[in-house]
Amino acid sequence: MHELIYVIAGKEESLLNAECQKLLEKLLEPEQRAIGLFNADPAEVSASQILDELRTAPFLTERRVVLVKNADDFVSENRQLLEKYFDNPCPTGILVLTVSSWPSKTKLAKKLPSVGKLITVTQPKPWQLPPRLTQYASEAHDKKLTTDAAELLIE
Repeated sequence: MHELIYVIAGKEESLLNAECQKLLEKLLEPEQRAIGLFNADPAEVSASQILDELRTAPFLTERRVVLVKNADDFVSENRQLLEKYFDNPCPTGILVLTVSSWPSKTKLAKKLPSVGKLITVTQPKPWQLPPRLTQYASEAHDKKLTTDAAELLIE
C-alpha cells in the first residue's frame, strides 16, 4: 500500500531529484509513466488543475501520480486548498511535492502523517562521500571504484 501524499524535502536539488526518481520507480512501472504520471510545473499550472489531475481516474494504471517539483511557492500560495485536500485526498491519486523545506509547525505538516509521508533528504557529511560514491558506481554503472579513487575524486 502506498501513501497518497509524499513530500520530499531538502536543499540539494540533485539529491531531491534522485530521491524523487526512486519514489517514482516504486509507484509506477516505466511503461506506465507516460499515461500515469503528470509533471506539473507550478509556474504554469494552477492548483485547481493539479487537484483535477489527482482526481482524474487512472487509465491503464492502478494510480495517477502528480509530481510538483520546486513546490515551495506553490505550497505557500495554495496552503488552504492543500489543507482541504490533505483532509480528504483522492484514493487513486498520489501527490508528490518536492520542497526545500517543510516546517513542522504548519497545519500541512501536522496533517501529513495521517495521509502521507515526509522524506527528508540531507547532504551527506564529507566522511560519508567515499562509500556513497563507490556504492553509486557499483549500482548505477556496474563499475568497481576503490575507496582511494573515490577520495581522489572528492578532493
